Amino acid sequence: ERQIADFHAHLTNRKLIKAQEESSDMYASVDKAIDKLKRQLVKYKDHLNDRGTNVPVHEVDESEQKSLHREIIRTWTYFQKPMTPEEAAMQLDALEKSFLVFIDAETDAVSVIYHRQDGDYGLIEPRR
Repeated sequence: ERQIADFHAHLTNRKLIKAQEESSDMYASVDKAIDKLKRQLVKYKDHLNDRGTNVPVHEVDESEQKSLHREIIRTWTYFQKPMTPEEAAMQLDALEKSFLVFIDAETDAVSVIYHRQDGDYGLIEPRR
Protein backbone atom coordinates (compact mmCIF):
# COMPACT_ATOMS: atom_id res chain seq x y z
CA GLU A 1 0.00 0.00 0.00
CA ARG A 2 1.34 3.45 -0.95
CA GLN A 3 1.89 5.94 1.86
CA ILE A 4 1.62 9.61 0.85
CA ALA A 5 3.12 12.52 2.79
CA ASP A 6 1.80 15.92 1.70
CA PHE A 7 3.03 19.20 3.24
CA HIS A 8 1.98 22.80 2.55
CA ALA A 9 4.00 25.65 4.09
CA HIS A 10 2.40 29.10 4.03
CA LEU A 11 5.10 31.77 4.04
CA THR A 12 5.05 35.55 4.06
CA ASN A 13 3.91 37.47 0.99
CA ARG A 14 1.33 34.77 0.23
CA LYS A 15 4.09 32.36 -0.80
CA LEU A 16 3.10 28.69 -0.65
CA ILE A 17 5.60 25.84 -0.74
CA LYS A 18 4.34 22.31 -1.32
CA ALA A 19 6.07 18.96 -1.00
CA GLN A 20 4.54 15.56 -1.67
CA GLU A 21 6.22 12.16 -1.67
CA GLU A 22 4.94 8.63 -1.67
CA SER A 23 6.44 5.21 -1.01
CA SER A 24 5.48 1.96 0.64
CA ASP A 25 6.89 3.16 4.00
CA MET A 26 5.16 6.06 5.77
CA TYR A 27 8.34 7.24 7.50
CA ALA A 28 10.30 7.22 4.24
CA SER A 29 7.55 9.28 2.59
CA VAL A 30 7.64 11.83 5.40
CA ASP A 31 11.45 12.02 5.35
CA LYS A 32 11.54 12.53 1.57
CA ALA A 33 8.82 15.18 1.67
CA ILE A 34 10.57 17.06 4.47
CA ASP A 35 13.86 16.97 2.53
CA LYS A 36 12.05 18.39 -0.50
CA LEU A 37 10.46 21.09 1.65
CA LYS A 38 13.86 22.01 3.16
CA ARG A 39 15.40 22.37 -0.31
CA GLN A 40 12.58 24.67 -1.41
CA LEU A 41 12.88 26.77 1.76
CA VAL A 42 16.64 27.18 1.24
CA LYS A 43 16.01 28.20 -2.38
CA TYR A 44 13.39 30.74 -1.27
CA LYS A 45 15.71 32.11 1.43
CA ASP A 46 18.51 32.50 -1.12
CA HIS A 47 16.08 34.31 -3.41
CA LEU A 48 15.20 36.74 -0.61
CA ASN A 49 18.89 37.30 0.15
CA ASP A 50 19.64 37.99 -3.52
CA ARG A 51 16.92 40.67 -3.53
CA GLY A 52 18.74 42.52 -0.75
CA THR A 53 16.28 41.87 2.04
CA ASN A 54 19.02 40.95 4.50
CA VAL A 55 19.01 42.94 7.70
CA PRO A 56 22.50 44.25 8.50
CA VAL A 57 24.24 42.57 11.41
CA HIS A 58 24.96 44.78 14.41
CA GLU A 59 27.15 44.24 17.41
CA VAL A 60 25.43 43.18 20.63
CA ASP A 61 26.66 45.08 23.65
CA GLU A 62 27.00 43.55 27.12
CA SER A 63 23.67 44.87 28.45
CA GLU A 64 21.83 43.34 25.46
CA GLN A 65 23.64 40.04 25.99
CA LYS A 66 22.45 39.89 29.59
CA SER A 67 18.85 40.49 28.50
CA LEU A 68 19.18 37.68 25.93
CA HIS A 69 20.52 35.21 28.50
CA ARG A 70 17.81 32.99 29.98
CA GLU A 71 18.08 31.15 33.27
CA ILE A 72 16.15 28.34 34.85
CA ILE A 73 14.61 30.07 37.83
CA ARG A 74 12.27 27.36 39.03
CA THR A 75 12.49 23.58 39.07
CA TRP A 76 9.51 21.36 39.73
CA THR A 77 10.41 17.82 40.72
CA TYR A 78 7.87 15.09 41.19
CA PHE A 79 7.94 11.32 41.35
CA GLN A 80 5.25 9.62 39.40
CA LYS A 81 4.40 6.00 38.78
CA PRO A 82 4.10 4.98 35.13
CA MET A 83 0.61 5.66 33.78
CA THR A 84 -1.49 5.37 30.65
CA PRO A 85 -2.16 8.47 28.55
CA GLU A 86 -5.73 8.50 29.89
CA GLU A 87 -4.45 8.55 33.49
CA ALA A 88 -1.98 11.27 32.53
CA ALA A 89 -4.84 13.38 31.14
CA MET A 90 -6.69 13.09 34.44
CA GLN A 91 -3.50 13.98 36.34
CA LEU A 92 -2.95 16.97 34.03
CA ASP A 93 -6.42 18.28 34.84
CA ALA A 94 -5.93 17.68 38.56
CA LEU A 95 -2.63 19.59 38.59
CA GLU A 96 -4.11 22.41 36.48
CA LYS A 97 -0.96 22.61 34.33
CA SER A 98 -0.67 23.14 30.57
CA PHE A 99 1.41 19.99 30.05
CA LEU A 100 2.66 16.93 31.92
CA VAL A 101 5.73 14.77 31.34
CA PHE A 102 5.09 11.15 32.31
CA ILE A 103 6.31 7.57 31.83
CA ASP A 104 3.92 5.66 29.57
CA ALA A 105 3.01 2.41 31.34
CA GLU A 106 2.61 0.53 28.04
CA THR A 107 5.80 1.66 26.27
CA ASP A 108 7.97 2.60 29.29
CA ALA A 109 8.92 5.75 27.35
CA VAL A 110 8.88 9.36 28.47
CA SER A 111 5.85 11.08 26.92
CA VAL A 112 4.23 14.50 27.14
CA ILE A 113 0.51 15.22 27.28
CA TYR A 114 -0.74 18.77 26.83
CA HIS A 115 -3.91 20.82 26.46
CA ARG A 116 -4.70 21.79 22.87
CA GLN A 117 -6.38 25.07 21.99
CA ASP A 118 -9.49 23.19 20.81
CA GLY A 119 -9.95 21.75 24.32
CA ASP A 120 -8.71 18.25 23.51
CA TYR A 121 -5.39 16.72 24.54
CA GLY A 122 -2.22 16.33 22.52
CA LEU A 123 0.25 13.50 23.13
CA ILE A 124 3.94 13.56 22.23
CA GLU A 125 5.51 10.11 22.06
CA PRO A 126 9.17 9.50 21.20
CA ARG A 127 10.06 7.11 18.39
CA ARG A 128 13.34 5.28 18.02
